[in-house]
Amino acid sequence: MGRREGLIARRRHMDFTQESLAHHLHVAVSTVTKWEQGTRVPATGTRRKVAEALQLSLIDLDRLLGIEPAIELDSHEVPSWLNTYESLVQAAGRLDMVEKAQIPGLLQIKAYAAAIERYGPLTLTDEQVMERVDVRLARQAALHREVDPLELVALIAESVLHEVVGGSEVMTEQLDYLMEMAERPNITVRLLPSDGRAACALGNFDLLTRPGDPGPFLVAAFSVVGPDYVERPELVRIFRTNYDYLASVALTPTETTRRIRDIREMY
Repeated sequence: MGRREGLIARRRHMDFTQESLAHHLHVAVSTVTKWEQGTRVPATGTRRKVAEALQLSLIDLDRLLGIEPAIELDSHEVPSWLNTYESLVQAAGRLDMVEKAQIPGLLQIKAYAAAIERYGPLTLTDEQVMERVDVRLARQAALHREVDPLELVALIAESVLHEVVGGSEVMTEQLDYLMEMAERPNITVRLLPSDGRAACALGNFDLLTRPGDPGPFLVAAFSVVGPDYVERPELVRIFRTNYDYLASVALTPTETTRRIRDIREMY
C-alpha cells in the first residue's frame, strides 16, 4: 500500500468520509481531496489537527502525506520541518541535560508546553502557540522509537517544580506525567537540590552523544537567543566535568520520585 493509499485507509479506519473530515477540520472538501491526491499538504497548524483527528503522531502523518525526512542522521530519520537543535536531538543516541528554568521539553505535556509558549514578551496567536508546541512535542518521538530509543538523563532544578505554570491542574498533570516517564527504562530523572550545590551551573545545557559512542561530541548551551553549539573537545570536556559534578549532588532517581510526589501533593 502506498503512502497516499495509507492516508485514505487511515481516514476510513477512523470512520471519516472526506466530507466529515473536512467538516471536522473546518476546511473545504476539495482541500482533503488534494491532500489525498498528493497535490497539497496541510499547513503546519492544520497538520496538528489532522494528526489528532486521525490519531497519528506528526511524524507518522508526514510519512502518509509523502513528506520525506530531509536528512538521515546516525541511521535515524529526522523530519524536515524540525530545526537544527530538534534534529540533533532526534539523531542522538543519548542526551544528558541540565535544566534550571522549566521542565524539559522532552518531558512536557501539551498544556504545560502551551502555557510556557504564552509567557514572555512575544504576543502569539493560538495557532502560533500550537505550532511551537508541535515542535516541542514532536521532539518526544525520539524517546518512543521502537528501535534504539533516545536515552535521556535529565538533571532538573527542584525549584522548577514549584513554578506554577498553567495553574495547579496543569502542574498536577505535568508532575504525574514526569513520574510516569521517569519509570521508562530509557529515561532517568534526577532533581538538583535547592541547597546551593548546583549553583555552579549558570544556565541550561545538553550533552549530545551519537549512538554507540562512549561520550558526547557536542554541547548545546542555551541563552535567550537559542542554543550555542560547542564542538571543541577541550570545551566539551569542561561541560562534561560540570555535568558530572551536578550528577554527584543530584537526588537519586528513587529520591527524585519521592520528592516529585511530595511536591505534587502541595498542588
